[in-house]
Amino acid sequence: MLAVEQRLFDTYGETILREMGHGFDEAELEKWFSSNCNVEVHAFLQSGKYCVVNNTYVPQSTTVYTAGGSFLLDLEANEIRWYEI
Repeated sequence: MLAVEQRLFDTYGETILREMGHGFDEAELEKWFSSNCNVEVHAFLQSGKYCVVNNTYVPQSTTVYTAGGSFLLDLEANEIRWYEI
């Protein structure tokens, strides 16, 4: 991020997020999240399920963060693993 962009975000970013109806709570950032950028976590709260998706053609390891905590996970290439919330 350029210095100018960083100053703009520092000045207006949190305000804009609040005006859009998003609270800026760092604890919320690590819910339904993966520590590995090649792995996604998708939560389907209404159906009570979530999945962890490896978007690569090689095995990946990650820490998965959910509403109830976190856990380590190893996924095979292109693997999708489903869980109950």
